[in-house]
Amino acid sequence: LPLFNPQSTASPSHSAAAVNICRVPVGTVVPATAVVAVPVPQQLAAQQQMLLQQYIQNQQQLAMTIQQQQNQQQQVVMQQVLLQKQLNNIQFLRQQKEAQQCQEAGKSMQQDPTVYNASLQRSRAIMARNWQQATNLQRDRTWQELDRWTQEQLGKVAVQSTPNDLVVYLESSYLHQHGRQQAEDGSNCPAPSTVSCTVAHLSTRFQELGCRGSWDWVAGSGNPCDSMEVRTFKGGYANQMQDLGYKPTAAKPISESKLQQLVQLLTEEADAYEQLPMSQQKQQPWHIVPLLLRDACIAQYLWDSKRRPAEAGQLHSDQLDINLSASSGGSTVLAHPAVSKMCHANRGNRQPRSVAIAGAPGAKLAQLFMQYLHSILARNKTSGRYMFSPLLSNRQDFKAEQGLSTAAMGARMVMHLRRLGLYEGESLYSIKRGAMQHEFFVQGRSMQAIGEAADIDTPAVVQMYLDPDRHL
Repeated sequence: LPLFNPQSTASPSHSAAAVNICRVPVGTVVPATAVVAVPVPQQLAAQQQMLLQQYIQNQQQLAMTIQQQQNQQQQVVMQQVLLQKQLNNIQFLRQQKEAQQCQEAGKSMQQDPTVYNASLQRSRAIMARNWQQATNLQRDRTWQELDRWTQEQLGKVAVQSTPNDLVVYLESSYLHQHGRQQAEDGSNCPAPSTVSCTVAHLSTRFQELGCRGSWDWVAGSGNPCDSMEVRTFKGGYANQMQDLGYKPTAAKPISESKLQQLVQLLTEEADAYEQLPMSQQKQQPWHIVPLLLRDACIAQYLWDSKRRPAEAGQLHSDQLDINLSASSGGSTVLAHPAVSKMCHANRGNRQPRSVAIAGAPGAKLAQLFMQYLHSILARNKTSGRYMFSPLLSNRQDFKAEQGLSTAAMGARMVMHLRRLGLYEGESLYSIKRGAMQHEFFVQGRSMQAIGEAADIDTPAVVQMYLDPDRHL
């Protein structure tokens, strides 16, 4: 049935007809099945109105929620923009401050050149540590000799030298004042390798002074050592020495008796200092006893291990195991060096061979090491990271982060041999050659076993060490 709507625009006849459909005459009996429940039109209109209002309210709330979310998103974007601006301002101020500091530093160095010069000196000291101290000293001596000769003979400093000046210096002065090779006239002359080493020292110094690149005769600049004249001089001198019968020689092997005599004299000398009255000990430098025992340990370790001096100088304290227990077959010394000439980047996973010294030699070496370490601790000093370290420049302690160089070892060993009356032309490598030859000729060990003990892979190199006449 159509709903009654008071606001409807339908015609009255239509509305009356709709109403008359439901009318029943008075007194007429209507069956129960014919009674129909008809909703009141006013209630239906009120329900529709309420639903419409709820729908409108829901739409308004949804619109407000969407607007709030959009406002929040805009606030987040605005905060991000403000934060980025702040970061940009901070970065700009930082860059401006750094530029101002650099500008002020430049002004201060321009106004006071001593600031720049002092920094330059410190920088050179850092760069000088690229080489060992002994190498720097040798380079200084080589340069001083050249500079003195150029000033006396040519009237100019060494940095102004040309390639012709260098070859004249080498031929007229250097070859006659250096070397131990015997010339035809009875004078000494340097080996070709010595000349090459000298030229290398001079070349490095020229580069340090700004003379870099190959020598250019047209421009009159460059490194005079990097020239055809100097290269051909070195090659020609090597050929000349070969024509005169020169052969490269090896270090003279030291005998076992002399090595043991050297170690014994060093330890006895250290014991003699220890037996002095305390008043006299305080008058002596603290490092006399530790250095004597250090040098004795180095000599004995090089003999027993047959390793290279450079590898012994780089031996860390934590790479050495000293066992004084007699229950396991006597005292032993185990070394696990991390450095070996045989271990290069192109040799894969090759690791240095360990050193195991047992029996009587192990007991003697272990006792020497313990005596050396005790002498350091008794004086409230530290041995540092390396087992064998040089002294600080002020000689107040050992250098904590530097091992003893091969040149320093060699100088100390020759000095001891000379002052004890034992020197007969030996060098530091004489210990390695003497130990290998002693085991081969006296103890009868095989060449392969000796090579493995010395950590040498090439049989030809082992053969050179075992050659008894190579030093002659």
